[in-house]
Amino acid sequence: MIRSAKLEDAEEVVKLAALLAKSYEFDPSAFANSWKALHEDPNAKILVAVEEGKVAGYLLGFLHGVFYANGPVGYVEEILVSESFRGKGLGKDLMTAFEELAKSSGCPQVALATRRAGEFYKAIGYTESATYFKKKF
Repeated sequence: MIRSAKLEDAEEVVKLAALLAKSYEFDPSAFANSWKALHEDPNAKILVAVEEGKVAGYLLGFLHGVFYANGPVGYVEEILVSESFRGKGLGKDLMTAFEELAKSSGCPQVALATRRAGEFYKAIGYTESATYFKKKF
């Protein structure tokens, strides 16, 4: 089952988010602050995959306006499925749910950046489009 995250899901999502962090040291107190702020942000969309009564995965995405697409676009910032639940289609289900949310909000596309999961995104219909650059401070 895919649904919007509830504030009380934080205890389970924090464990998954800690696994995703590779470029920065994970800070649980920063997660707690962000969790609350993101729930209050109307552009932020947090979805969870629930399997066997547990949060087995999550997706954090945003709908935001841009000039090039004449309106809003969807962008997936984070997605992770617990290793013990991989291979059951939960990642695809999370992406599909976010895509449907983006479409119903008038977005003509969903985009994301990835280093480790390119084949997964190609398998669900995404194409490579740009090179990702970042500058850390």
